[in-house]
Amino acid sequence: MKKYTVNPVKTEDNDFIWCVVENSTEQIVKAFSFQEDASEYARFLSGGGAFDGWTPTFLLREIAVENELTYNQKFEAIFA
Repeated sequence: MKKYTVNPVKTEDNDFIWCVVENSTEQIVKAFSFQEDASEYARFLSGGGAFDGWTPTFLLREIAVENELTYNQKFEAIFA
């Protein structure tokens, strides 16, 4: 069984990005503009790169973040 697959995902502007998906967790690991780049990264991961197909669950958990200005917004407030 393959540990990673590459799937096209349609974006809001009707374009496509190529996502590397970890099959065991069904999580998107990384997105690419080109299928070749995504396939190469999936091969790297399948060959033992990173977590070898078993990403620890603590890395996949969402974290509640306070609704505060982003760094870009802070920068714009200072220098705009």
